[in-house]
Amino acid sequence: MSNAGLFGLGSMILAMGIFYGGLAPIVAGILEWTKNNTFGMTAFLSFGFFYLSLVGLLVLAKLGLVDATSASGMAAYFAM
Repeated sequence: MSNAGLFGLGSMILAMGIFYGGLAPIVAGILEWTKNNTFGMTAFLSFGFFYLSLVGLLVLAKLGLVDATSASGMAAYFAM
């Protein structure tokens, strides 16, 4: 909803991206690994690390540590 412009980029969006979108799927992926489910492990870990990298892209730019990603760069990121 933040990308659609309904909410600003605030602590709610970033916290959901880190914990619900990032860490929860990573834990699920590790649990799938213990069950020898390669597909579930790959899917959950990939999804979790995608969300953590997205939050990293947004936060690092807001902190001024890196240049903000261009709109075309973000479109390519989401397409991948």
